[in-house]
Amino acid sequence: MFTDWVLFLVSICLTLWSYFSILLAWDQTNLANFYSVWAGVSIATSVAITFIFMLVHKQLSQVLEHWSYHVWIALLYARSCHVWVESVTNQKVINVCGKILTLGAPLTMNMTCDCPIQVKGHHALPFLTSGDEMGGCYFEDNQETLKWVMGWEALIFSAIIVHIAFMALSVIGERKRIVWSTLFVTDILACLSIALIPIVPTGHYSMYQIGGTIRFLGLMHAIIPFEPVVKSKKLVGVLIVFKLVFVTLTGAAMMFVAEKPCSSMHSNCDEGFGDFGNTVYFIFVTLSTVGYGDMSPKTAMGKCVIVVIILAAISYLPNIISDILEMCRKNPLHGRIDELHDSIRQVGFLMHGGTNAQHRLRKSLKRRNPKRSLPNVYED
Repeated sequence: MFTDWVLFLVSICLTLWSYFSILLAWDQTNLANFYSVWAGVSIATSVAITFIFMLVHKQLSQVLEHWSYHVWIALLYARSCHVWVESVTNQKVINVCGKILTLGAPLTMNMTCDCPIQVKGHHALPFLTSGDEMGGCYFEDNQETLKWVMGWEALIFSAIIVHIAFMALSVIGERKRIVWSTLFVTDILACLSIALIPIVPTGHYSMYQIGGTIRFLGLMHAIIPFEPVVKSKKLVGVLIVFKLVFVTLTGAAMMFVAEKPCSSMHSNCDEGFGDFGNTVYFIFVTLSTVGYGDMSPKTAMGKCVIVVIILAAISYLPNIISDILEMCRKNPLHGRIDELHDSIRQVGFLMHGGTNAQHRLRKSLKRRNPKRSLPNVYED
């Protein structure tokens, strides 16, 4: 238990340090747009929503376990995934003087640099912008896109921190043991992945890109609270479909990041992986074992990722298939067949020794209570 608390507190401290450093850095750049103010609005909104739930459910632990709160968190993750996809889509990974650079939403570039290139970053962003010193290199970026990404990341980061804080208050206030469930671990990792925004990459992949794939697992908040209570066959089918979609989206995010720097590594890259929608299509085709062959990974990381995705699918899909079979078994026709089998067994019992067994039972009961009259089950 002591180790759990140490890990939990360290995660919170690192997240808060990153959170405040990001807001201060963003407010001081030429992309300033009062991000700290927007973050404050997000915190106030998240706290207000949680307290409204508390007015209905009374205790904080009940609020955090209720399906309505999980739906709110799932919507938060859905928007977070969209922002991450737009951010990674607008990034460009280039190779200048043998140095790998990740640019944010570049419009025009002049890469006639003096080698060796020296880069000094001033922004708490997961990529370089035109405000960074790049040793003679110049490029113009789309500042509106960067402001949009930074603004939404500030809002989402603030709301997730409030969510983590309320989980900590629930554990501390009720003196419960920390339960490392799938959703709890996902929330911690997603929060830490957003906290890695200040780390400007020096290689093909940034921590912001890799950590963003975890956000898609946060969408599980939309279905896990309903699994214990859903009994209808149609609704169970809907939950199974959502499971498949979330697994596919997570795999697509991993492949999207893996193939992002392909143009800086190879000359024959597949342009389809530059669009997240096409990447989702590729994962669906691959997991269905159809394999059209119109898209294929070219980077070493992409090939490793698709192997991991296939192995994970082989391990995970049987669970979904078993859920489907269990759902089919609960068909009313199967219930009637089970009743028919019970009737057949009862008839067989009566036809093969059932009468003698009944007589032995009557004698045994008669010995225990001689004055009690026992009915004859054969008398109609």
